[in-house]
Amino acid sequence: MKKEMIMSDAAVEQRRALIRRKKRERMGASPLGAKGLSEEQQTMIRELMEAQMKTFDTTFSNFKDFRVCLRLRREDGSVQNYKPQADRSGAEIFSLLPHMADMSTYMFKGIINFAKVISHFRELPIEDQISLLKGATFEVCQLRFNTLFNAETGTWECGRLSYCLEDPADRPGVVQRSVVDQLQERFAVALKAYIECNRPQPAHRFLFLKIMAMLTELRSINAQHTQKLLRIQDIHPFASPLMQELFSITDG
Repeated sequence: MKKEMIMSDAAVEQRRALIRRKKRERMGASPLGAKGLSEEQQTMIRELMEAQMKTFDTTFSNFKDFRVCLRLRREDGSVQNYKPQADRSGAEIFSLLPHMADMSTYMFKGIINFAKVISHFRELPIEDQISLLKGATFEVCQLRFNTLFNAETGTWECGRLSYCLEDPADRPGVVQRSVVDQLQERFAVALKAYIECNRPQPAHRFLFLKIMAMLTELRSINAQHTQKLLRIQDIHPFASPLMQELFSITDG
């Protein structure tokens, strides 16, 4: 054997590491239940995935009998028209709000059904269930709605309906805060383990931190959203009964 063909121990180890890395990249995500996830974490993740598939109507096939808006486009390209109410001066006001209220109410119901499927959520006191739903429903709604966004066309594709970009902190009321905190921590640990097992590539090493930062940002958006709703409701009572309950909107 020629001397130049003999590799050093360091070179051999480096080559083996490169082969292992390329093999992981070819394999992609490891299957659920890979080494590193406990049985409890596997069950939690499986339950969340099943709940998501059962309660998220991505085609909006059951979204019917809603109020349409002036700029709502159908899948076939046709436009449905909605004649908005007029204020005392005769000007049309908030033409998009009634339709978006119906859309939000439809999505909120799906999120409530999603929570009901999760066993740990069902075990909480009813007061805490209500408080968590009122606090987090909008955030989950944003996450679901944005999975339907087509970045190339700048539209949210909701089955036969589409919406264009050009169209217009803490959970108060929770009683058993320590129990809720522990549950949230367990779900966070399960998410971190899931990412480490299924996204081992170096490009995903900060994925968990990015998700946590996004959740913090959603919390901030949630508070701003509620404030805006309260202000708009004073001008135009558009909210459905479910929205009024979730965001503590009163008529008084």
